[in-house]
Amino acid sequence: MHDTHRPFAEIRRRISEAITHTLQPFVASERERMEEALALLASDRTIHPESVRTILAFYNGGETHREAFFKLLASLEPPRIEYALNQIYAAMDTPEWLIGLRADLLA
Repeated sequence: MHDTHRPFAEIRRRISEAITHTLQPFVASERERMEEALALLASDRTIHPESVRTILAFYNGGETHREAFFKLLASLEPPRIEYALNQIYAAMDTPEWLIGLRADLLA
C-alpha cells in the first residue's frame, strides 16, 4: 500500500523541527500556523490562499519575523522552496511581495 501522506508528513516534520529552534521567541499559535501554512505550500498541489495570508502576515511582522521565515525556508530542499514560492506567486493578485521576498532571500 502506497502512503500518499508521507511527503507531507516528512515536510511537516522538517518544518516542525526548524520551527522549534527558529520560532522560540514567538507565541505557540504563530508557530503552529506557520508550520501548517509552510508545510501545505511546500507539499500540496492545491493553492491555499489562507496559508499565503498567514505567511505574509508573519513575514510583515518585522525583521525578526523575516529572518525566522528564511530559516524555515532553509529547512526545506531547494525544489520545495521553489514550489512554495510558486504557490505564493500563484495565489497573489500582484507579485510585489514575492519579488521583495526573493530579493530579501538573495540578500
